[in-house]
Amino acid sequence: MSSTDSPSTDRARLWRPALLGGAVGVALALPVYGRAGQGGPLLFVAGLVAGYLAPEEVDAYAAGARAGLLAALPLLAWYLFDSTTWFLWQDGWFRAVGSLLAVAFVLGAGYFAGGIGAGIGGWLAVQFGRKEPA
Repeated sequence: MSSTDSPSTDRARLWRPALLGGAVGVALALPVYGRAGQGGPLLFVAGLVAGYLAPEEVDAYAAGARAGLLAALPLLAWYLFDSTTWFLWQDGWFRAVGSLLAVAFVLGAGYFAGGIGAGIGGWLAVQFGRKEPA
């Protein structure tokens, strides 16, 4: 970031590829999750897109991790909706702890899958000449 850029401009540069990558991840993950029940691997694609599209002065890993988090939100809602009947049969404390663990696991998986995808997306951007090597 140069001395003339404000922090809000830098944040906008980070969120643009993250939002686009998250949108691609959601668009790909929801139909797959609806049919097969497994949309998690496509969170990687959200990070891949964000890492490829991230400008050179932006941390591609941060953009990819945010894209993975954004793409994980609909999957999390769908998972919790699918698991509602199971959670209702449990005790109150187990229901609360189980829900919190499910939320942490799905969001953590989205964060890490997006970050890993961003690393590969950034590498692809260098290989195809979109970015200069670091």
